[in-house]
Amino acid sequence: MSFSLAHPETWEEYRHRLSDRNVKMISIHPPMKKEITFDELKRNREDLEESLGIPVCLEVMPNDAYWFSEEDFSKAHGDIKDIPLLLDISHVNIWAKGRSALVQEWTEYLLPQAIAVHLSHNNGRRDSHDLIPSTIWFNQQIEEWESRGLILTYESLPENYGAFERADKQRTKQLQRRER
Repeated sequence: MSFSLAHPETWEEYRHRLSDRNVKMISIHPPMKKEITFDELKRNREDLEESLGIPVCLEVMPNDAYWFSEEDFSKAHGDIKDIPLLLDISHVNIWAKGRSALVQEWTEYLLPQAIAVHLSHNNGRRDSHDLIPSTIWFNQQIEEWESRGLILTYESLPENYGAFERADKQRTKQLQRRER
């Protein structure tokens, strides 16, 4: 069985893999709601964090089948604000259906809880990891977020690195251009 926060019996191999590396923090996709209650999720995250001896944050998810989706933050479910987050900008963009102003509102709301941010871009409909436009709103926020101590990672590439975009995405774009 692969690693799952919902199944503590899967953690030992993961812990063993991390033991001889200089890992400072891990982020995990939360399990599906049908797999685990919120209280179990919270307890399991704390137990895993204690076992590993490093912070464990949970990623905000793009749809309501998983914990830490828009629905959970809209309803302010229980003690959700006590759990450290990986704020995935593309997942929030899906919540907002591509409306930049709403993405920015959600981001400001969730930032106090975040310890890491995935800088990424998509079309607001699916997690496509599109190239990040040079004019994207969060470019002006990066220095401030770094000064807050947030861990920033590029989950998709800035457009000026488009030559390094995944080969499958490049092939898809070439096929789309030919079809036009």
